[in-house]
Amino acid sequence: MDYRFLGASGLQVSTFSFGTMTLGGEGRFAAMGNVQVEEARRLVEICLDAGVNLFDTADIYSNGRSEEVLGRALGTHRKEIVLATKVFNRLDPGTNKAGLSRRHIVEGCEDSLRRLETDYIDIYQSHGFDSYTPLEETLRAYDDLIRAGKVRYIGCSNYAGWQVMKALATSERLGISRYISQQINYSLLARDAEHELVPVGLDQGVGIMAWSPLKAGLLSGKFRRDAVLVGPDESRTLPTAGGIHRPGQPVPAGKLPGDRVDARRDRQREAGRLHIDQQRDRQSEPDRRPAQPQPARTVEPGSGQRRGGIQNGRPIALHPVAQRVLREQRRAGERQRGQQRPGRIAKPPSKPCRPADAHHEQHEHQRRRHPNLAAGQLPQDLHGTRRLPGVHP
Repeated sequence: MDYRFLGASGLQVSTFSFGTMTLGGEGRFAAMGNVQVEEARRLVEICLDAGVNLFDTADIYSNGRSEEVLGRALGTHRKEIVLATKVFNRLDPGTNKAGLSRRHIVEGCEDSLRRLETDYIDIYQSHGFDSYTPLEETLRAYDDLIRAGKVRYIGCSNYAGWQVMKALATSERLGISRYISQQINYSLLARDAEHELVPVGLDQGVGIMAWSPLKAGLLSGKFRRDAVLVGPDESRTLPTAGGIHRPGQPVPAGKLPGDRVDARRDRQREAGRLHIDQQRDRQSEPDRRPAQPQPARTVEPGSGQRRGGIQNGRPIALHPVAQRVLREQRRAGERQRGQQRPGRIAKPPSKPCRPADAHHEQHEHQRRRHPNLAAGQLPQDLHGTRRLPGVHP
């Protein structure tokens, strides 16, 4: 058996640990197992012979019955092993019976010590994150238990990455004991922990304890599709997609928990292959559809519509703003090249007229319209004499 230091501590634990969710068999945990004291003693002896020294339990397992069975099964072997348990969940009705408040942590520790028949806990773990209780209160309560000699180390379970980091930062700021381990759901079928929890553990020196590494036995290799499950009637049941499956009965195809995931993945892959094949066929095969004549569309000159390209055989009309921008760009280019736009005659710039010239042009225009006018007269001067200012006959 290989042994490793747990996190950034000097505590050595075996690479394999013994989980005790199947001990007790009470309440909702009866569907997971019903191991009692005699069988638990035999399992403990097997683990010790193999070199396993880490035994993990929780107060919620079978409502405390798991701790009682494990404590009696360990007996005189208590000093040889590393014992870990958890606190957070509700066992009794009433207020202050759940969470990570100082009161519940201290009471939960006293109850676990009594059920485990021991005077100290090696690793006391938070079984969840309490968002209602300040972390300072939770961590100071753990630190007080460590100073009292009832707990050796502390850890967490089912935390998010930012929650682990916040707890570590709080411990460092207060100068008190920090988490040395995190218990997470980690297996070949559950690898979400690799995104945040595993990196933060490696970076901050927080050891990893994986729960359900065999996915409730699904990855143990003893379950096969269309196979008969063999074993005693009191062995663990297998939760399937259709409910609880009892040993000795064949497992129909598609009823294992992983079958639905595999079937959905197979359908996605098949749909992806079909889509790729369809695209490849469109690109390789010529278009056998008869060519449809496109109606000719003309742009009337002066209509303000400009072609922005051809789409489906039809001209695209540009936005008026885009048309104005294009016109300015074309004119700027023509000015740089010193060329005139084809089909148009450049208009020479006109000189500004003097005021006297302007009046003279106006007078000549009136003379052409009214030939009977005398020099310097306007139409209203037919009945009298009036001269333009600055114009002399």
